[in-house]
Amino acid sequence: MNTDGKPRLQAGALTAMVLDVLAAHADVAMSVTEISREIPGRSSGAINAAGLAMTRRGEVTLLPGRPKRFQITPTGLTLTSATAASTGS
Repeated sequence: MNTDGKPRLQAGALTAMVLDVLAAHADVAMSVTEISREIPGRSSGAINAAGLAMTRRGEVTLLPGRPKRFQITPTGLTLTSATAASTGS
């Protein structure tokens, strides 16, 4: 359990959730707040950290300006497509 009483996610689960949200809105860049509205119960700080890690791996792009806005890249889309194919989604 987290300090707020919510169950802990498995390793990589939040990253997968953020990728799914960004893939569903691939044509727009989304702020951390916008992403967090799509993933209720998860902190914006954790979502931001996941976005920054995905930026370093080339899965999303961090656009200039404030607030921070992330947009999925073709590499990130490939990951969501590969995940969906392997799970039958």
